[in-house]
Amino acid sequence: MNYGKNKIELKKNGYSILSDLYSDHEISQILTCIEDADKDGNSFTKTKELFAIRQLIKNVPELINLLFNEKLTELLSDLSQSDVFLTKAIYFDKPSESNWLEHWNRRANA
Repeated sequence: MNYGKNKIELKKNGYSILSDLYSDHEISQILTCIEDADKDGNSFTKTKELFAIRQLIKNVPELINLLFNEKLTELLSDLSQSDVFLTKAIYFDKPSESNWLEHWNRRANA
């Protein structure tokens, strides 16, 4: 794929929106992996209105191969000349009226 447009948008706006980075089948596999994860521990939050996993990759390492598919790997390679790495990953499944500020800290929490 050609990510030239995304590269320009990223430089200009600080972000770029991608479509079709994951197929419907890949999304289904990702969701199944999350649903099947062992939900013990304080990195998991589950209430009536919210399900969240902090330190997502640490708690669900099976996601690495699903998330870093060929398209994402190609995109990262096209957008950056240097090595890139994941610094933080959090999974949220919440309604829009349940919102809060997420602080970034200096430690890498994937």
